[in-house]
Amino acid sequence: MVFDLARLRPFAFGSLGLSALGVWYGTGLHPMWWVTWLAPVPVLHFAYRAGTGPACAATFGAWFLGSLNLCAYFRSVLAIPFLPVALFLIIPAMAFVLAVLLSRALVRRGSLTGAALAVPATWVSFEYVVSVFGLNGTAGNLAYTQVDCPTLLQLASLTGLWGISFVVLLVPTSLAVALSAPRAKAPLVRVLAFVLAVLAGVACYGTWRLHRPRDAGDTVTVGLVATDVPARIFPRTREDALETLRLYVEQVDPLARRGAEVIVLPEKLLSVTETGYAKVTELFQDAAIRNHVRVIVGLARDGDPLDHNVALVFSPNGSVEAVYEKHHLVPQFEDRFHAGADRTVLRRETVPWGVQICKDMDFPPLSRDYAAEGVGLMLVPAWDFDQDRWLHGRMAVVRGVEGGFCVARAAKQGLLTVSDECGRILAEERSDSAPFATLTARVAVTHRATIYSRCGDWLAWISLTVAALALASLIRRPRQPA
Repeated sequence: MVFDLARLRPFAFGSLGLSALGVWYGTGLHPMWWVTWLAPVPVLHFAYRAGTGPACAATFGAWFLGSLNLCAYFRSVLAIPFLPVALFLIIPAMAFVLAVLLSRALVRRGSLTGAALAVPATWVSFEYVVSVFGLNGTAGNLAYTQVDCPTLLQLASLTGLWGISFVVLLVPTSLAVALSAPRAKAPLVRVLAFVLAVLAGVACYGTWRLHRPRDAGDTVTVGLVATDVPARIFPRTREDALETLRLYVEQVDPLARRGAEVIVLPEKLLSVTETGYAKVTELFQDAAIRNHVRVIVGLARDGDPLDHNVALVFSPNGSVEAVYEKHHLVPQFEDRFHAGADRTVLRRETVPWGVQICKDMDFPPLSRDYAAEGVGLMLVPAWDFDQDRWLHGRMAVVRGVEGGFCVARAAKQGLLTVSDECGRILAEERSDSAPFATLTARVAVTHRATIYSRCGDWLAWISLTVAALALASLIRRPRQPA
């Protein structure tokens, strides 16, 4: 049914406004996870009943206006030029329009199950393509809105992010299909039964994984430290650099007295020349030997022609056990750095540990490679952008769920976070909570093998197939008469 113009306008603006508000509050830097489930319903319900033009306009407007919640972050914090910001907002909105148009066409041909699957399958396909070919990995993925829903979060261990995004869009799409085709009782029963079965399966799997007995492993006390004092975030003068170095070295002793066995400092503590590198090495070697702890230190090391963003691992005997170089660099901010290619796995008697730096944790393939080596604890020096401290920290937490390992992440202008392999936050502190924020936490380190770490992006490929089949069905089958 297509509404006449007089009835269409209030329905259009009301649906657009409600969905835009849902996207605004259900996505972004501080999403309300349950709002995300409801956001698409009004505009989907409208699109299924309206003409093609109004449906496109309302769908695009809802997603685009809701996504403006990130505009200030892109422009003011990341200093991204206007054109790329516009593309960041327009392209996802266009992808949502295409997903809805495909679903709408299937509704009008009476394929209600296909219509319910079309939106999540098309959207997941879009997210997967962006993660493979984009510069920012999985940043912006809809699944990150659900990190505060622990039962659903466990799905990441089975399907990666893709299953979470799929379920989050499957439910509102199915509800909108049901509202838009109330007379097709038998197909609707099949659609709703399928959705309820999916939700029941997700709930059972999530509950089981959260409460299943944990394998025996190491119990390790992790110490994290960071400061947001302006002169210490990234010192520009030699005097500030020396003082920053001294103050960070001083934090090792009290953390060790609190029981820390491994201490993680933030990314790019300071920028050092070869002479400065030797000085840093000497001071942290002494601190590691004095306290018999392992210390991970992030540095920007001068190079020719490119600098190096590295994490030095000092063993309890003071030796430099490993030097890890960041793989995935932040566009614009880290153009002067060389991208690393090697993983760092710290072999232990029981469960090995791994090292990554900040943005590396935005890219699931690297963490899957670590998971394949049985890593049980990921040590992550990081540097966030203040406003994104919650979201970027939680992205690292999701990698732990996908790979079945614990995460200890120390971020300046961010959070000090320790999480387990189920994504439960064991301890957390803001980096600006004290001149030098510190945290210690006992972690039962174990590697829990996951389907996702073994099989990879299988659900993303299924989504690509479903979307392609849905589109092909429209080409093959004529539209049913009204």
